[in-house]
Amino acid sequence: SLHFYAAWMGVKKLWKILSPVKERVSVESLRGKVLGVDLAVWVVQAENVVQGSYHGIYLRQLFFKVMHLLEHGIGVIVVTDGKAPILKAQTIANRLGVNLDRNQKVIQRRRFMKIMNECQEMLISMGVPVLKGESEGEGSAAKLQQDNRIDGVITTDGDAFLYGARVVYRNLFVTEDYCEQYRMNRIEYELGLSRDDLIALGILNGCDYNPEVCAGVSP
Repeated sequence: SLHFYAAWMGVKKLWKILSPVKERVSVESLRGKVLGVDLAVWVVQAENVVQGSYHGIYLRQLFFKVMHLLEHGIGVIVVTDGKAPILKAQTIANRLGVNLDRNQKVIQRRRFMKIMNECQEMLISMGVPVLKGESEGEGSAAKLQQDNRIDGVITTDGDAFLYGARVVYRNLFVTEDYCEQYRMNRIEYELGLSRDDLIALGILNGCDYNPEVCAGVSP
C-alpha cells in the first residue's frame, strides 16, 4: 500500500497545491470541537519567530496559544513526537544546522528535547492532555482523528494528510480570530486528490526524506 510511504514524507509545495480549497474560518466556529496539536511545530515556530529572545519564550507562546483555544471552548490534546523514523535522520540533522559538526548537532538535539520536556510539564500542570506519539506527532494526531477522538489537527506539516487526517488547521494565532482550514473531502472532490494521490505526489514532486526522487516533477 502507498500508505507505507506516509511515515516519511513531507510533500514539497503541498500548501500551494492545496491553496484552492483553503478556507478562512473563525476560531469561535470551532467551539465544542476537540483538536490535536502537533507540539513540535508550535515549539519550532516560537523558536524561529523570536530566536535570540529570552529563555523560555516558547513556554509563554505555548501557554497563550493553548489558553486561546480553551477560552473559545475548544478541547485540546497535545501530541509530541516519539522516535523519529530512520529515514528522517538526515532531515533532522539538517534542520538542527547544516553547518554544525556532529557534536554540535547532538547538543542541539538535546536542547530541543529539553524544551519539549519543559513544554510537556507545563501542559500537564495546566491539566491539558499530552500524548506521546509512536513516531511523528502529526501522524499520531492523524490517527486520533481516524479513531474519532479528535475533530481536526493543528499543524503546519502537510504530512498529516498523508497519515490520514481529514481536517487540518494552520496559522492559528493568539492575536487573530481566524485561521486556515483544509478539509480532505474538498481536496478529494474539488482537486481530485485522494490520500494515495497525495502520497504519490510526494514521491514524484520530492519530499524532505528523499528530495532526489523525480525532482522537478510537478502537478
